[in-house]
Amino acid sequence: METVAYADFARLEMRVGKIVEVKRHENADKLYIVQVDVGEKTLQTVTSLVPYYSEEE
Repeated sequence: METVAYADFARLEMRVGKIVEVKRHENADKLYIVQVDVGEKTLQTVTSLVPYYSEEE
């Protein structure tokens, strides 16, 4: 396993967000479209978690 220097790790900008909306992707069987509130804005991302989680979870 390769290690990463702390200086390189410290350059990352990590955020914690709250999922505020989840809906099925209309053109894909295994995708959710997810809205994530990260404080100053809401970001949209796509996840392939349909086989593992319901929209409510």
